Amino acid sequence: MGNPQAMAFLAGKLKVGPSSEGAGYWSNIPVATKMLECAFGQGNGLAAYQLHFLYLSPRAASGEINGRRNAETKSRALKVLHEGVKFGCEDCANALAIEFGSPFDLADMLAPYVDKARGERYRMLSNALGFNPNRRFPNLDKILPLPPADLPPWDGQRKSLLDAAMGVRPPPAIPQPSAASLLQKPYFLVVDYALRPTGLHSDAPAAPFSAYWQSAGLRSRHRPHCSRATVCSIGCATYNSSTTHRYSFLTGPHAPDSRFAAGLARV
Repeated sequence: MGNPQAMAFLAGKLKVGPSSEGAGYWSNIPVATKMLECAFGQGNGLAAYQLHFLYLSPRAASGEINGRRNAETKSRALKVLHEGVKFGCEDCANALAIEFGSPFDLADMLAPYVDKARGERYRMLSNALGFNPNRRFPNLDKILPLPPADLPPWDGQRKSLLDAAMGVRPPPAIPQPSAASLLQKPYFLVVDYALRPTGLHSDAPAAPFSAYWQSAGLRSRHRPHCSRATVCSIGCATYNSSTTHRYSFLTGPHAPDSRFAAGLARV
């Protein structure tokens, strides 16, 4: 059905060498190469990593190496690894970081020359893929092209390298107000954001003291005889003569009468 993960898995079983167990039974390099190329064409990074081994050293159908590594095979394998980094292959990025930064064999290295700057960038991409294998770098050539192209300038920051490789656009800069605009009158809100009247209003009196608020829209229930010299029968702390009476209607000798209790029940 063309699944790239399934083809890469089967190709890994078919490309065994002559010294591997069962090589004479299921080793088939041509079929493995076609499977890896099909999976690689669908953007599978693991297939790219396995395919570069087949491109690097020509092999017979049995898996036995029947050709020498040369500049052409190395260049082909190098391009496959580079494309694998675009597909989010950590192994590909790690291999290129070693080949450019500190190759194992200088006489038979995969890269055309040692390039510490390229190796550092591949190493940073490899570490990023280790933390998040779902990253993809479609714009890798703009920040890290293969030789003989020159390396573009870079500020050395990890975030800028990853954003450039992933194609993340920086957010637009917030424009700062000019001196002339600060002297102008404030702008009016757009019609869509203008506050519309709701028709609701309150005729309740202002709060008499801090941390005390009356319900909006309810008229005062105070009697004409209520004053600060007496305790209101409905428990209004506003008209109590001392702070001890503000909440005295809850308990104590100034508990609310039956009329106040009936009012609370209605509320």
